[in-house]
Amino acid sequence: MDSGSSRKEVCVQLGIKPDCLRKAIESGRLIEHVRASEESSQPSCAPTEAIAVEGSTAFLSAASDASQRAVRDAQADMGMACTHALERIMAAMGQLAGTPICFEACRDVPNGGVLTALPVLMANGLLSHLKKCFSHFQEKYYSLYSVVVLVACMSLCRIKHLERLRFESPGEWGKLMGLDRIPEVRTLRGILKKVCLEPHVTQWADLLRRDWLHEHPDTAGVLYLDGHVRVYHGDKTPLPRRYVSRERLCMRGVTDYYINDVLGRPVFVVEKQIDDGLIQTLKNDVIPQLLRDIPNQPTEEQLKTNPHLCRFTMVFDREGYSPRLFKQLWEEHRIACITYHKFPKTTWDKEEFMPYRVVMPNGEIVEMLLAERGTRIGSTEEALWVREVRKLTESGHQTSLISTAFHSDSQRDAAFMFNRWVQENFFAYMKQNYAIDALDECNVEEFPDPKRVVNPEYRRLESRRRSLQNKLNRKYAEIKASELNPSEDDKKRQRQLRKIAEIFEQAQLLKNDLDTIKKQIEQTAHHVDITELPEEQQILKLSSNTKRFITTIKLIAYRAETMMAMQLRPMLARTQDARPIICELMKQTVDIYPDEQQGLLHVHIHPPTTHRAQAAIQSLLEILNDTETKYPETNMTLQYHLIGNE
Repeated sequence: MDSGSSRKEVCVQLGIKPDCLRKAIESGRLIEHVRASEESSQPSCAPTEAIAVEGSTAFLSAASDASQRAVRDAQADMGMACTHALERIMAAMGQLAGTPICFEACRDVPNGGVLTALPVLMANGLLSHLKKCFSHFQEKYYSLYSVVVLVACMSLCRIKHLERLRFESPGEWGKLMGLDRIPEVRTLRGILKKVCLEPHVTQWADLLRRDWLHEHPDTAGVLYLDGHVRVYHGDKTPLPRRYVSRERLCMRGVTDYYINDVLGRPVFVVEKQIDDGLIQTLKNDVIPQLLRDIPNQPTEEQLKTNPHLCRFTMVFDREGYSPRLFKQLWEEHRIACITYHKFPKTTWDKEEFMPYRVVMPNGEIVEMLLAERGTRIGSTEEALWVREVRKLTESGHQTSLISTAFHSDSQRDAAFMFNRWVQENFFAYMKQNYAIDALDECNVEEFPDPKRVVNPEYRRLESRRRSLQNKLNRKYAEIKASELNPSEDDKKRQRQLRKIAEIFEQAQLLKNDLDTIKKQIEQTAHHVDITELPEEQQILKLSSNTKRFITTIKLIAYRAETMMAMQLRPMLARTQDARPIICELMKQTVDIYPDEQQGLLHVHIHPPTTHRAQAAIQSLLEILNDTETKYPETNMTLQYHLIGNE
């Protein structure tokens, strides 16, 4: 080897296997000198000591492999992979506020492809406003940035629950974070408990919402609103029941109202453990925040000049159908609404429908048969004129929608309304891949503000009333059937009359019971304060600070994944493969080596399974490299390389 023989030549001469020689070189028992012909292929960031060249990529000869790291982590004196003993002791004594990020050269690190998401995560505000909103948190060994980056990377790698970290290698994840290891689950929960305090979590979510709306003002003018029920299976509090459409049952749970833009990207979420419905949530919680945060709203002078101009448009399903709401939002705030017509009238003539090429918000062009009329909805004081647009399907069905966006047209309204599937897909995708229904903490507390709920006694009496009314209706039906079919035989007719008399007597008893129940209902309050409930029916609030903090990070991760997928789509023949390729990239194995002199952190990604994905990822990496993103809390610029494409 000193004379310049290659590894292959040495193995042939000595009759040994290549792996035997490679392990001897990697462990430092042999030194391989670089030949002059290979010096020109060395990257500029390589140190002056000897390196091993494999293919077209240069790696540090001192870089550890997975086996070496596993042995070292298992032999650590302070616990699994706790190799930074001095820093840990200093942090325990209060002399260290956040251990310095320090990367080491290593090969074959699993899940390392998630490092490619860091520039996009930071562009979506992952580390924005953290120091401002969580200044109360006192860092010890793990910094706030490290914890937030860890939770985001977990989400992108489909580690859906914090408990799943028990089955992940802490040392290997630590190599991605620039640490010796990531915190164990109990430590991580303790950190999150100290970080996630009100009003700090809410303040961070509000600042991110404002940033996202101002970052994409072209999509902030039309927003989708819909509710998603998180079913609660615990027994610490009897949460009110609500209808869960996917289960077709009324179940205890929490309703989260999500606001998404027209491309399906989440903007913010409103949690309702005691749900007043979509209409009240829209009026009391959503509209006030959007009026403050949506950019490029028309001025008062512009609104007066153009009576058809609106500030922005809200799109929702039939749950929000309310002529009173539409009229109030338009007259008080000049906010337009688009929803399905809950009570469409007669069928329109097919001759009214004209073919249109409708451009959807994502750029897709869809052929539709559309017709439009002016329609008056509501009654008396609630009545107002709206635009009614109908779409004729191939089966002949006419899907009707109404709109108070008077400045718009039928094609634009249809595009926004029939694009609502992006929000439904968002719910399904987040539930399956990001576990937004997960219960991240199990504590309960009292509601800070007085809440009113349906009186359990009223509900019981109302249920009894419906039961008696149904029984009484059946008795009347039996009497009517007997009167309509009288028997011609006198004996049978006598028996029939006696039976009618018995049924009538039973009906009278049911009617008396029904009248009694109705009087009790009149004297019973429909809603009561939760403090007035019996002790066994007291409703407590599920602690949600940690849940909201983690959900916010998951929304950032979803936005980052969406942005990366949008960059990949033009490079693929099958655009639906973009997200699967991004998911594959997140879990790819990487080789990492830092160059502190040049201020570079090189991440060499192992190639994906297909050449098609390899070409798309290479183009994506070039875009990411152009951002020149520095790893958080370091001065090292991330540089991505795809092995085999250098």
